[in-house]
Amino acid sequence: MRTIASLCALSTLGLATVGTAQWNQIQTLNAPTARAGAVAAYDTTRGETVLFGGEVGFSLSNETWVYDGSDWTQKTTTTQPSGRAEAAMVMNPAGNVLLYGGNAGGGPWGGPANDETWQWDGTSWTMLTPAATPGGLTRAGSAYDIARGRMVIYGGLADSAFPIASASTWEFDGATWTQSAATGPGAREGVAMCYDSNRGKVVMFGGVDPQVGGFGDTWEFDGTAWTRLMVTGPIARSRAKMVFDSNRNTCVLFGGSDTTNGNLFTDTWEFDGTSWTQLATGGLAGRGVPAAAYDPAGGHTILFGGIDSSFAANN
Repeated sequence: MRTIASLCALSTLGLATVGTAQWNQIQTLNAPTARAGAVAAYDTTRGETVLFGGEVGFSLSNETWVYDGSDWTQKTTTTQPSGRAEAAMVMNPAGNVLLYGGNAGGGPWGGPANDETWQWDGTSWTMLTPAATPGGLTRAGSAYDIARGRMVIYGGLADSAFPIASASTWEFDGATWTQSAATGPGAREGVAMCYDSNRGKVVMFGGVDPQVGGFGDTWEFDGTAWTRLMVTGPIARSRAKMVFDSNRNTCVLFGGSDTTNGNLFTDTWEFDGTSWTQLATGGLAGRGVPAAAYDPAGGHTILFGGIDSSFAANN
């Protein structure tokens, strides 16, 4: 069965009742094969969710798919990034999807992360050649700062076979990558990140430092400094997914892995810039490293694939 799950917040239909958001499984005629670690971004210019890559069995995919709200279509291009998983991908409001890094394989536990920057224009991929780069990262958090016109990434791993997390903030302005002088939350990978366009802040939650343990803290980045927010919310986890619901001005976070035992979370949370609220959504089992994006036209958070508690990938 080829499926996709979406989070439909009923308040987008005019209902004010709190806690009525629900995950719904959508049947599609076509879909990418089962995979984990694919990445997604919503293309506001063409009104479709773009999905790239992921781990399919023991191989890394370099497929590009788009979802128009009804069905999936695979895009055939003459040039495309090589297969990779857990890259960073965001939408540039100028009309392009930006892709950076990812796990490029290299052994049973991975290897050096990819250091390429690519751009998707709805038809073809173009590899960009910035003068400076982060040097290759996978499992980095990513978001696009609309106000400042920059792709922002934080943390990640330079080599997944040697899990030493980065503590750096990098920004891509369309021409080159620049390391920010801002002091960040410290070394971690697998953070959840999104851009709150209502408040003009990059929001980050959780992650793990393989040398120390997991985090359950919430941070904001205004382009100059990182600030920890003294709020209570989800418990510590890594590799959760977070998107910004621009219709309701809230960050939506789903799942992730327990950093103490590896169990997958099934909870869904929202952060409105002041406090976290857990939603009683139900209907979606825990899964690791799915792809996620927010569709502002439909008012849905789109989630695809990932692995379940038995380590089986799904679609």
